[in-house]
Amino acid sequence: MLAACVVFPGCGYVRDRIHDAGDIFHFDVSLGPQIGGSIRLTHLVQAGIQFEGGKTGEGPEDAEFETGHIAWNGRWAGIYKRRGWERGIGPESIGPKLYKREYSAEYEEEFRDQPRTADEFGISLAIVVVGFEVGFRPVEVFDFITGFFGVDILKDDGRPGVREDSENWLKEEEKRDGSEEDELWKPRPKPYTPTK
Repeated sequence: MLAACVVFPGCGYVRDRIHDAGDIFHFDVSLGPQIGGSIRLTHLVQAGIQFEGGKTGEGPEDAEFETGHIAWNGRWAGIYKRRGWERGIGPESIGPKLYKREYSAEYEEEFRDQPRTADEFGISLAIVVVGFEVGFRPVEVFDFITGFFGVDILKDDGRPGVREDSENWLKEEEKRDGSEEDELWKPRPKPYTPTK
């Protein structure tokens, strides 16, 4: 397959179709203290209550617990841990925001927190120490199908994966001297999230 990509110019086309197929779904499996669940029928119709991690108290000496996640999306994947909650019923992306998400997260390797886009249908379930999340994006189905005919409705063909973005960021970060005026410093790149 790699040899064919070198010889034939259509390798980018094949790569973009694979990325588009992967963008249709996302998966997330978690391990750690957590309870609750949610259901999402786009950003307009959502309902749920879910908590992850926690603290034994409010003092600096109290222990903090975070929930670890392993997640995959066609364009990016990796490991992260977070603590926080989400709760509500109703729309998330229009005011007033009746559905709220508040998480603090630490990232490892090349991962970014799983985005939930406006068109997503999904479900989450957390039972004491084990949880999962699955999301489906119908808009990505159309993007995948039309891509075979050269029509990129989400304009995401040719976009690099997060691993490539992170490697470039790490190279720049190694050159940084720590000063605020350092022209080489750049913020860590955010994931590509169409129709966010």
